[in-house]
Amino acid sequence: MGPHINMPVKFRKLLKARKGVGTIIAAVMIIVTIIFLTLNTTLWANKTTTTMAESDSDRRLENVTFTNSWINESTSTPTYPSSYSILDGSLVGSVTWPSDVQSIDNKYLTVSSKTVTIPTLYAHREQTEINGTSYYQFKNGTLPDSAVLNLTTPWTQTAGRYGGWAFLYPLANLSLPATTWTFSYYARYWATTSSKWVDPTPHCDVDIIIRRSDGGIRKTIASNVATSGTLSSSGYTLVSGSYTLTSGYAVVDQTDYLEIDYYIHFTVTSNCPFIGSLLIENAGNPTRITGLIPSATPCYLVNTKFDFSGVKADQPVLNITSVYTVGSVTCKFLMYNYATGSWTNLLTYNATANTNQTKIAKITTANRGTYVSGGKASVIVQGTSTSSFNQKVNQIKFVYKGISFTFTNRGPKTTHLIALWVVCPTLINGTSHFIYTTYTYPQFDLLVNVTKPISWPSTDCLRLGWVSGDNFTFRVVTELGSSFSLNTTAP
Repeated sequence: MGPHINMPVKFRKLLKARKGVGTIIAAVMIIVTIIFLTLNTTLWANKTTTTMAESDSDRRLENVTFTNSWINESTSTPTYPSSYSILDGSLVGSVTWPSDVQSIDNKYLTVSSKTVTIPTLYAHREQTEINGTSYYQFKNGTLPDSAVLNLTTPWTQTAGRYGGWAFLYPLANLSLPATTWTFSYYARYWATTSSKWVDPTPHCDVDIIIRRSDGGIRKTIASNVATSGTLSSSGYTLVSGSYTLTSGYAVVDQTDYLEIDYYIHFTVTSNCPFIGSLLIENAGNPTRITGLIPSATPCYLVNTKFDFSGVKADQPVLNITSVYTVGSVTCKFLMYNYATGSWTNLLTYNATANTNQTKIAKITTANRGTYVSGGKASVIVQGTSTSSFNQKVNQIKFVYKGISFTFTNRGPKTTHLIALWVVCPTLINGTSHFIYTTYTYPQFDLLVNVTKPISWPSTDCLRLGWVSGDNFTFRVVTELGSSFSLNTTAP
């Protein structure tokens, strides 16, 4: 008879050893988990490596080329002017409004030039205030009255320029050709003591400035010029000096002023104080300027204003076609600036005689609110010359200029284009760099297969408001990270 096995006792002992069994079970489960994770990580790594290798291979196979087409204007009707007025000049013949300025043909709005002369600018006591600063006035051809204004400046015995009295004359509708200006000063000086003194030999001279309507200086034309002869210490005398404007001055803004700052210039340091004096509004010998526009070479001027309503937000280009009957005309496009309340020159060019010339001025998105308000805009077409002429406006309108693209896939697989990057010479939405994606308008998200090129935008065009000669760079990016570029110049 074999040995007796007491099973309850064995079971009780096994139960007493349950902690050791749990440890064994936990260790086995950890080992299994590690093996599982290792196998899955290895499989995932192998799969990822394979996928990356496939992506690199696919990216190397991507080959997209694209071309562009320049769009001159929309297929919808451009915005033409709603009215016109002739500010300077005279209408020649009759005009059929508005059709004569809507098509490039043999029908025009024709205006003959008027003669502009400034015989003499006289210094007056009346004042003009600009941005809180007061200036004396010049008046054209208006002699001063009998009330004399005595502008005096004390001298501190040190050689130098004293005074700086500023006089303004508005430059609206003027052109300052190359010519010699003659300055006539009615001035004197005297000593403040009766003792023997060293003569400071003073004279008069001027600074010539173009002053903006906001008070800033647009240009300093000359400083310390038009030197007169020596002033007298025994009484007021008329002395003069001259200044030659060698290259002329083209007025930038119709609200600018010609500013003349008068000085009494003591050239020798003396041993006692003096007082210098410039006499204004003396009817017998007025302080004045002659020769700005000599009668021998008058200036001829045309200013034709066109008012627009309903200018659309996507029409940033002002397009004007005009003819001038002589080739010496300086032509400008001025637009009313709603921010400053003044006229701003957008474009200047020289006319070719008896030739239709089409010129465009582009308004950037950043400046749009400056020149277009509630769909309204005003434009002055200006011509100036030293010869009489006719200005003939053939067509004037607001349009947009844009671009469209054709993408061709030269690789073996369909390519997903996800972004178009634009680098342009002027602002689009406030920046010269812009990206079109699936989140923009127009949306850029293209699948280009290997059998058929695709055009974008599918309707209309990308409205960039380009000007001839603008250089653009376009770059497309694929879903796999490839990029392809196009450099092009607007015609």
